[in-house]
Amino acid sequence: MISVVRLIIFCFILAFVALGLNSQSASAVTNDLSSVPPDAVVTLSRDGLLIKIFADGRIAVEGEAFDFDLARIKMRVSVQEVENLLRAFERINYFSLNDRYFDQADGCPQTATACTFIATTTSLTLNGRSKSVTRLPYECVEEDGSSYPRELVAVEKLIEETVDLKRR
Repeated sequence: MISVVRLIIFCFILAFVALGLNSQSASAVTNDLSSVPPDAVVTLSRDGLLIKIFADGRIAVEGEAFDFDLARIKMRVSVQEVENLLRAFERINYFSLNDRYFDQADGCPQTATACTFIATTTSLTLNGRSKSVTRLPYECVEEDGSSYPRELVAVEKLIEETVDLKRR
């Protein structure tokens, strides 16, 4: 009888230890996700392809005609990678950028004549705020001919690298 009681007590102890470990790991996951606001969405639209990265790391891809290798695109990234993207948007003060960069009236240092109308749009939803910025990468350029604004171009490249977007 005493060994049965000991066995029952031992089982209760194991159960409480297991519950404690589960709650610690659950709180670690919660803390990891709490660093990224649940409404956070990063979007990149380019050449007929739309990529959305959600706060939990899920990725949605839409499009019809494009020259990107879809098989390579990640369908999930880590919360840390989402945090890195959000920090990049914060570094360039994204919410203070113009809504568009088409010509000199929008702050473009130089305007080039492009044969096609190709636009790149980034969007960010964060803490109840949303903003989209559209730029014409071949028309609104820096003095050296590179796309303007450079900081935004760097964020676009970071999004592409994060999801492993490559041209065919």
